[in-house]
Amino acid sequence: MNENDWPEKPERDPEAYSEEEIKLLLETAAGTFRGLERKKDEKKDDRLLLNAFLNSGLRDGELSHLTYGDIDVKHSLWKVRAKEAHNLKTKGSKRDVPVGEWLTAKVMERKKSDGRQDTDLIFPSSSGGVDTHLIRVTQRIAKLAGVTGRVDNHKFRATQLLSGSATATQSLT
Repeated sequence: MNENDWPEKPERDPEAYSEEEIKLLLETAAGTFRGLERKKDEKKDDRLLLNAFLNSGLRDGELSHLTYGDIDVKHSLWKVRAKEAHNLKTKGSKRDVPVGEWLTAKVMERKKSDGRQDTDLIFPSSSGGVDTHLIRVTQRIAKLAGVTGRVDNHKFRATQLLSGSATATQSLT
């Protein structure tokens, strides 16, 4: 078979999270870190990660490679660029993503409180490197929250783009 002989892949309508699902996810994320129940002495939780997915529309590979230096704090833009060992999905993937100032401020608060540098990853793995399992973290949170259905980049992106519900998450952080 030639490449053009394959049948067309059927398009599916974008599926977005409901307001209730977002609330459940964020409430559950308040008690988890890296998708697992948060230890008593752990101060971080997964709400920042969920808000980053919901409010930026970034793909998991883009978010996992995002550094503090990729953030234009003055304009609240998150810069998506190719990096060493990370190619972008398409040429159009190189972009500046406007994100709510409140979320950028939360990320920069974390940078300051953790003593991080511009070159440090925002969502590193437990060993400090690139966390290639950010979607798995969100899937574990969804399971704990009782949210069923798909949990992937496309659903987060559809929620961010199609519904105004993602902007309501500011008050829940």
